[in-house]
Amino acid sequence: MKPVKSKPTFFLRDLLRSNHLLLDRIESGPILGCGAEGIALERFAEEVRVRSDNGSDEKRAIRWSHPAGLEIQALYEIFPDTRTVEISGRVANCGGKKLRHVRGPFSAFFKVDLHDLPAPRLTWFNGATDVGGSYPPSAYQVQEADLPFEGSVNLHGGSEGGRSTETLSPYLFVTIPERRQGFWLALEWPCRWIIGASHRGIPERERHLLIYAHAGWTDFDLEPGGSVAIPKITMGFYKGDAVDGSNAMRRHISRHVRPSLEDGSDLPAVFYNSFYEFGDAFTTESLKRRVDVHAEMGVEYFVLDAGWFQGGFRKGIGNWETEDLKKLPGGMVELARYVEKKGMKFGCWTEIEFAMADSDWATRHPEWYRSAPHRQNLFGALPRFADRLLRLDDPAVRAAVGDYLENWVNKNHIRWLRWDFNNTPAPFWEAEESEHEMGRLHLAYGEGLYVLRDDFMARCPSVHIETCAGGGGRMDLGSIRRAHSAWMNDNSTTYDAVRRMQAGLNRILPAQYGNSCFFWGTRPARKHPSVKAKLRREGYPATILRSRFAGGLGFAEDFTLWSRKTRAHLTAEIVRYKEIRHLLDKDFYPLFHPTGLREFDGWQFHNPLTGEGFFQLFRCESPKAEVRIQLCGLKKNGSYQVQNMDSGKHRSWRGGQEMPLRIPKKNGTLLMRYAPNS
Repeated sequence: MKPVKSKPTFFLRDLLRSNHLLLDRIESGPILGCGAEGIALERFAEEVRVRSDNGSDEKRAIRWSHPAGLEIQALYEIFPDTRTVEISGRVANCGGKKLRHVRGPFSAFFKVDLHDLPAPRLTWFNGATDVGGSYPPSAYQVQEADLPFEGSVNLHGGSEGGRSTETLSPYLFVTIPERRQGFWLALEWPCRWIIGASHRGIPERERHLLIYAHAGWTDFDLEPGGSVAIPKITMGFYKGDAVDGSNAMRRHISRHVRPSLEDGSDLPAVFYNSFYEFGDAFTTESLKRRVDVHAEMGVEYFVLDAGWFQGGFRKGIGNWETEDLKKLPGGMVELARYVEKKGMKFGCWTEIEFAMADSDWATRHPEWYRSAPHRQNLFGALPRFADRLLRLDDPAVRAAVGDYLENWVNKNHIRWLRWDFNNTPAPFWEAEESEHEMGRLHLAYGEGLYVLRDDFMARCPSVHIETCAGGGGRMDLGSIRRAHSAWMNDNSTTYDAVRRMQAGLNRILPAQYGNSCFFWGTRPARKHPSVKAKLRREGYPATILRSRFAGGLGFAEDFTLWSRKTRAHLTAEIVRYKEIRHLLDKDFYPLFHPTGLREFDGWQFHNPLTGEGFFQLFRCESPKAEVRIQLCGLKKNGSYQVQNMDSGKHRSWRGGQEMPLRIPKKNGTLLMRYAPNS
């Protein structure tokens, strides 16, 4: 073992080897931290010492030792192409005494010197479980604020129920606008979390920005030899404004976070999902008719949602080994083979982390589950929990569930798994924690969930995972690292709101994670015969489907509402979408920031390497038909060819110029693509 060094001389800038204003101003130390009785978090970086330092330019494993007997085993993974570092590890009690009142552990606790810089601007984002249809919706809404001296921002996520993006999302951007430089950080944690920033110091002498991020609400004792995981923190450095920071983070996610899919595509998918059309009131024959139609239209995945098991959704969750043979007489595998025969891939739904108390699994394996006695179930305003929560902290439970999932997937030819999580886990943790264990079950559950998902991806590398949690309740970067797409929100009906949600989500994640379903005429409010007749006669306004073009493109509509002309129109729209979807993980620029429907809306996707891209405009209910836009990312005075994807007409354009455009009718849309002239 190497001797303990005399002081912490470790600088983050030495890892990234990049010239950046804020990177140069981060204090020496581990970035990570931990507080406990006798361990002052504020002095942690000064008091720890490097016990060992091993690794390469890509990965550094460093053991940090504190005099109180606490050790942090940290791993620093470096990505020079995106100016990003990913930091993770474990905190362990290597002393002979119990460590009391452990707080954290902190994935980030560091200072940035601001002594001669203007006030920083912070950017953060709402979470996703609000399904309201107002415009603009609150889900994924961008929040910004300057941080004056003695100011602070404290962001809490999962505090109500324990899912990471119930209220806010664990992503923060810090920008110095006057210097056009900043950094972003993302806490990879599926449960409760806290991220904060504080602008403090001594007037007339020094100012600094304190950044902290950690799993939320912990206070527990750590026995000698005990350890807990430190949630991964990912930090990247950028030049420009907060939108440039968003694109820097999206590039890192596309290149280094989003998992590859064996025998599959990295492109956003075109899929059908059964739930909005049927709920759980389907049959094999009714689904086969949908398979026939959607296969002809060019849909790639056919996903059977909840209700395939005895008891239906949600009363039957936990009956994972008893299919409902009244709905599926030949079993799920018969439907899967039919889907494959038609040239699509079959998908299915599970909520594997929960089971009802009287379900098959909870009855046969009660030792696998936790209960929440004397806790009110706020999901559906129920008086008590009929659910049970998997003990994901138990390796034996994870192994058994992993075996089931692998066999179930292989048996039923499943190539898309919709991994849902509809209720709140926090009451189950709280019900079984003593006063000296606050947060221990929470930490163990989050770590266990990631282990289970990693194990599943290793066992089933060709299965596309769509993460879902009552909509977008778990959109943290750790969940995204273990998924290929995401169901972003349970509102698929209000297309204007869906469009704004996809725009907000694209500020933090590539568009693969913005799944939504096209669902219009199937809504009860539109089932009146006159409404149906008008739909068959006139078809859909283009804006309804195109408001979903900034994410995965899902279908959930009753095809019997379609005339032959309407079906041909939708098929052509799928073709247009496929022509541009390769650009959806490139740079994203919001062209407008609407506060109401009487304003234009729209976005641009741009590939900075090739110079190509596309943009969409939506007039909404604006009284004005004309608007001028400034495309982003184009070379100033560069020559470009712009094509209207509906009319096929081309025009030449030069970068840096404002482009006048016209949409004659309210709620009309324009879809335009461009490329540099050769």
